[in-house]
Amino acid sequence: MWIRRLVFGFATMIFFVTEMGPAIAVDQSVYLSLRNRIGLLRYCHDKGLLQEDAVEDAERRLTEVINGLPAADDVSQGDASEQAGIAGKWGQTGVAAEQRASMFGLTLKDQCAEWSK
Repeated sequence: MWIRRLVFGFATMIFFVTEMGPAIAVDQSVYLSLRNRIGLLRYCHDKGLLQEDAVEDAERRLTEVINGLPAADDVSQGDASEQAGIAGKWGQTGVAAEQRASMFGLTLKDQCAEWSK
């Protein structure tokens, strides 16, 4: 179910940007977001908020989506995005995961659970 929502959301975003501009930027943005999510899942695990098997399952699903994207132009940006997630930073904004969760009225534990779905 979650993969369908994720793919549909990305497909919709890619469709609109393709109609209005280059999809390559979207692919890179999606790639960086997914890599950041993998890092955030590890952050949640390190905080004791997610079990290892939940992280591994989510990482496997996210990696499948990443592998379906065109090859990244610069893998080092993906590495940096994932490292930011491991450090508890959401996306390219540098917002702390705890702050991001509270912006949506969630605890970090609830946010981590949502990220793992």
